[in-house]
Amino acid sequence: MHQLCPIIIETDCQTLVAAISTGSMDNSFLGFLLTDLKEHLRYAANARVIYVKREAIRVAHSLAQFALHSMSTGFMPVDPPPVKEFIFVECNDL
Repeated sequence: MHQLCPIIIETDCQTLVAAISTGSMDNSFLGFLLTDLKEHLRYAANARVIYVKREAIRVAHSLAQFALHSMSTGFMPVDPPPVKEFIFVECNDL
């Protein structure tokens, strides 16, 4: 089996992190998605799903919101407007 570099999935959803880390069955309407996710993570033995505060993933959240509300066909500008300011702030916080 081929080993990949450690995979770290960051999310701001504590409920999702808890649901992934538990061994119990999810019988909710979308439980099959959680089952599939757990199955895929099992094959990536070095994968972890961790909770982080939304402020720590501002750029990812901003891009997701931009894509969600965009009428684009999939093309993204080189520097999407909502991300520029976050990158500038994060670079200056170093």
